[in-house]
Amino acid sequence: MTRKRHTRREILKGAAALTAVASFGATVGRAAAPQSHAQIDAVLRRATEAGEVPGVVAVAATDKGVLYEGAFGTRDLAKGPAMTLDTIFRLASMTKAVTSVAAMQELSNDVDLFPGVRCGHGLASVINAQPGPNGRSAGTLTWAGIFNTYYWIDPEKRVTGVILTQILPFADARAVGLYGEFERGIYDALKN
Repeated sequence: MTRKRHTRREILKGAAALTAVASFGATVGRAAAPQSHAQIDAVLRRATEAGEVPGVVAVAATDKGVLYEGAFGTRDLAKGPAMTLDTIFRLASMTKAVTSVAAMQELSNDVDLFPGVRCGHGLASVINAQPGPNGRSAGTLTWAGIFNTYYWIDPEKRVTGVILTQILPFADARAVGLYGEFERGIYDALKN
């Protein structure tokens, strides 16, 4: 028997689908594509072309499968190559030893991702106690990594998303703004 070698892109898409299944308890296939991903593409492309982030990869899925995926910009502004859907990212969760207090002073900004929204903590995530400003429901789980990598899982609306950059410091205002615009674009796409 010959084993098929899977690409990183196939593995990431599978992980997004598994996250949706685990969160929603449903079977996963291919999500019906929204009429157009042009709005989300434009947000991500604009951010890279304006130099707000050198590159970004973003994926969102519902309980029916992948809803959106896109890659824009470069892995390194000085010498390329282009971001692809299977680019490997460093995540560095904000709770790991690599982000010790001393390092945090140099590598992170202060941030409140949901000003005015009551949040709590669960196992490996922040939990919104109230709806978020970009469409997420109360009860949504979220987390971030030091290189401005973010994800959320919204069990009520049955959607999950991840946006990955590789810039420091953590909570870079441009990266946080892009995260919010991507999230809003995904919730807008769910309405269509």
